[in-house]
Amino acid sequence: MVVAAKAKWLKTTTELQACLGVNFESCFNCQGHSATKSSCGNAVSQASRSKMPFVMLDIINCGNLASASVHLERLASLALCKRSHQSQAGEMATQWKTRIRSYLEVGNDDGVAEENDAKTATVRPQRTTMITPPSTPVVNKRDVRQPVSTRSSKRTAAPPPPVTPRRATRAPRGSASSTAVLIKEDLEDDSEEDNSDGEDSEENSEEEEKYCEPEPIHSQTSRARAPAPSVKWEPNGKAGLPYPYHSQTEGRENLEYKLSKAQAELAMYEAWARLQKFE
Repeated sequence: MVVAAKAKWLKTTTELQACLGVNFESCFNCQGHSATKSSCGNAVSQASRSKMPFVMLDIINCGNLASASVHLERLASLALCKRSHQSQAGEMATQWKTRIRSYLEVGNDDGVAEENDAKTATVRPQRTTMITPPSTPVVNKRDVRQPVSTRSSKRTAAPPPPVTPRRATRAPRGSASSTAVLIKEDLEDDSEEDNSDGEDSEENSEEEEKYCEPEPIHSQTSRARAPAPSVKWEPNGKAGLPYPYHSQTEGRENLEYKLSKAQAELAMYEAWARLQKFE
């Protein structure tokens, strides 16, 4: 199947005007000539100027020079004055045909040259590669193994810090916890004294027994104590004050009892605060 190559033709009115060398949009004077003058000074009518764009479009739509020859003669007659230069329309149309033919031939030659350049550009030269042996032997990275550092194996576990026994904090004197500690210490002292007494009795078994007259036991409650006032314990850790307030007539023992009870409540509050802190 043979595909006919499409001939090149003018595409726009601007290209047509550039090919003919005439600007028809500003063609106000006649394009004819006389024996004494190279150009005519007569004006072109407004009706002729209004028809020129349509005739140029007809020339472009023709597609070839043979069919566009009639429209070229019409365009030449419109560009000449009606008074004396209408007879030059055929001569001017022939000149325009020659210009268009040479323009198209030059364009075709340029197109063929561009096609040849494109064909030569698409053909790539064959490359010949020569294999040359490497100057130095190729070392595989997998074969090269780095020495394993023994720093981690030499490390020894540090000995744990010594555990120091935690000393129990004593509550202030007069509180319940402090009295329990004092009682425990008194019991330990009594047991140590009993052991020492036993040893002394074994060593001095031959000595005469000495009878000591027992000392009279003085009762610490010489008189009846007044009932302790009721103290209300609040959840916020504050003890309410007893009501009614103590007067100057109360004895010293009642005040000491209140002081010891307040200290015990203070110790309970401190213990409760510590528990809340750890929670």
